[in-house]
Amino acid sequence: MSKMWKLHQIRLEDKLVELINKEGWKCHVKALAWTEAQLKGDPTIGLTHDCYEHVANVIADDLEHVFEVGNIGPEDRLERIRDMHSISVGDIIENAKGDRWVCAKMGWEKINEPATA
Repeated sequence: MSKMWKLHQIRLEDKLVELINKEGWKCHVKALAWTEAQLKGDPTIGLTHDCYEHVANVIADDLEHVFEVGNIGPEDRLERIRDMHSISVGDIIENAKGDRWVCAKMGWEKINEPATA
């Protein structure tokens, strides 16, 4: 049975990308949060510093289906709220009850902290 899931991602705005290109990935907490999430699958810094944004709602049966829809569609199961990239390591999925999972290098890992994203 399909449900609605929230997709949270760390988005790097153009000005931050310019700063990263000039000063490196340690120049800003959001850049550091992005690298920890994307490269290691660790959302801790991003959650602690409120770096995640709700970027889309996905209609899917389960987490694996969320991943499929977020990467290959169909588009009619995806409600884009703001610019987003395909679902990848470090992104957070939240169900209607507020339970959250981070996309890991292999599968999903449950996040046990209170929701801040």
